[in-house]
Amino acid sequence: MTEKPQNGSGGGKRKVSLKSAVEEGYRLFRDGRNEDAVAIFSKILEKRPDIAPAHNFLGMARANQGKMDDALACYRRALEIDPDLADAHNNLGNLLRHLGDHQEAIASYQRVLDLVPGSTVIHVNMGKTLAAMGRGEEAAACFDRALEMDGKSAPALRGLARLQEQEGDGEGAIATFRRALEIEPNSVAGLNDLGILLESQQHLDEALACFQRALEIDPKAVGSRVNLSNILRSQEKLEEAEAALLRALEIDPLSTSAHNNLGIIYRDMQREEDAIACFRRTLEINPNHIEALNNMGNALRRLGKDEEALAAFQRAIDIDPDFMEVYLNRAKVYKFHDGDPELERLKGYMEKEDLSEHYRKHLFFTLGKAHDDAGLYGEAFSNFQKGNEMMARQEPYDARNHRIGVEVLKRIFHRALPPAREEPAAADRIPIFIVGMSRSGKTITESLLARHPDVYDAGERKEWTKAIQEVCDRYSITEGFPQCMDAMNGDRIREIGQVYIDMVGKTDPDSKYIINTIPGNYSHVGLIFLAFPHVRVIYCHRYPLDNFLQVYFYRYKHGNQHSYRFGDLISYYADYLNIMRHWFGLYGGRMLSVEYEATIRNPAETAKRVYDYCGLEFDPRSIMDMEFRSDEIGHWKNYEPYLGEVREALLRMIQEEKRVKAVS
Repeated sequence: MTEKPQNGSGGGKRKVSLKSAVEEGYRLFRDGRNEDAVAIFSKILEKRPDIAPAHNFLGMARANQGKMDDALACYRRALEIDPDLADAHNNLGNLLRHLGDHQEAIASYQRVLDLVPGSTVIHVNMGKTLAAMGRGEEAAACFDRALEMDGKSAPALRGLARLQEQEGDGEGAIATFRRALEIEPNSVAGLNDLGILLESQQHLDEALACFQRALEIDPKAVGSRVNLSNILRSQEKLEEAEAALLRALEIDPLSTSAHNNLGIIYRDMQREEDAIACFRRTLEINPNHIEALNNMGNALRRLGKDEEALAAFQRAIDIDPDFMEVYLNRAKVYKFHDGDPELERLKGYMEKEDLSEHYRKHLFFTLGKAHDDAGLYGEAFSNFQKGNEMMARQEPYDARNHRIGVEVLKRIFHRALPPAREEPAAADRIPIFIVGMSRSGKTITESLLARHPDVYDAGERKEWTKAIQEVCDRYSITEGFPQCMDAMNGDRIREIGQVYIDMVGKTDPDSKYIINTIPGNYSHVGLIFLAFPHVRVIYCHRYPLDNFLQVYFYRYKHGNQHSYRFGDLISYYADYLNIMRHWFGLYGGRMLSVEYEATIRNPAETAKRVYDYCGLEFDPRSIMDMEFRSDEIGHWKNYEPYLGEVREALLRMIQEEKRVKAVS
């Protein structure tokens, strides 16, 4: 609802001039020239502070600049001058809704309805606010009322579609969003809403088409570019996602969603410092941006800055005590104790009837960690078990398929072959693949190496599997790895290696050594040695009983289906040791075995072994500030009473592990 510019009191030529100035300011605002609009309205109000519409329009421009407190003051001043200015009531309601003050927002909308009873816009806004408060039936009644007054109200249909989505009716919501687009086919908001829902339903190509269409209609639609970047990120096109967000920030340097999402992209690129800078910029614009605080805490945690991470998480909790995701992340750096009020608070969340299944399963893992910290191992194991059972029901593990895959690998890579290239030139970049079970010490080994200035830590990047797929696509090879190897020759294998180096080089073109730690690379060792004559492969391992429980207790966001039940974990580990014995039988002389416990007890000695193996000069001073905690060694003993017959199977696995070590 937009109030037409009004002139103030007075007559003659001055009246016309004032009206023209207000209209010019409003035109600049509509064109997105907020600074110029602010300048004009401020000048008008210096001369005539009693012009209510000017205060209202100034508030709208201030809101677009991200200056929410100033905008609130402008709307309130406009209403002091003219309590019946409906547009100011609506704008005030919209801003209050944006700031989370839903009850006050409803009061503002109700005042508009008192003035303009037949406004479909206000019924829609009222519905949005009630929906945000969890009052779905009342919200639906508002949207229905808007549709009774105007059967072609696309915003009302979009409101109903969001309610359908919240109730779990994804397909119904998609259909309702499409109805809204039939009414307003060029609605950027409608295309964005539909695209976001399609993305959540994993219809990525259709979602991408929605955002691209929105940008055809309005190339300056920052929200559409942010949404587009999310799809590109889902498709692991990080550089394209980064470009989309940088373009969004050229259009609107104050877009908190663009800054925050760019930080997430940089996090995925292992550019933690750049990510933190983006989150800090988001918080400069909006200090209460809870997602940025959560992301900041996670980034600081990954850099080992636990105290700063805790401060970021606590700030988020202070803003929204019900933002469950923050508690889950904060628990990773917070040390609980018996009788801790924080532990009791988490238990209280578990009692909530409306707690979603998504948060309930992750809360079990958080409670497990909290009880483990407090030394309450029975309660810890019970919570971990419940969380894993929920995960196992949602993501069952196919043990037979995994075992067949291992046998296929052994058949295809049945003998050691020379690399597909000649010996490298001195200037060639040297890949380092760190392989091993999850939670086996790969990250510590990675951190030791990353201290060297010639090493680029690419982390868990997926360029290696992308390189395989790209070469398969070039030659129309339809089989995936490892079956695609039947169609590979020396030239194509060399291409895989070069494509990988080129991909990683886009992020860091200078470092001589490139680390990759994707857990699944253990199945690619045979191809890795064929693709690179100068590759380094480091095998990380730890005492299996500790490794098992660390995997079982870890909250994975996706994948790792084998980790949710002990039977599946034992089956997976047996297959894993089977293929690792095979690789060591073929390439044992070229691989380095690193034991977690030895690293913790004597990090300098392990670091020197790793550096010597990679051909790097080791300076003991480079790791002096690193923290090496020994509290996880032997931690399994606290859970021995709860392992039952599983322990015997694990002990048999330990003998298998010794056979791998013997080969290495």
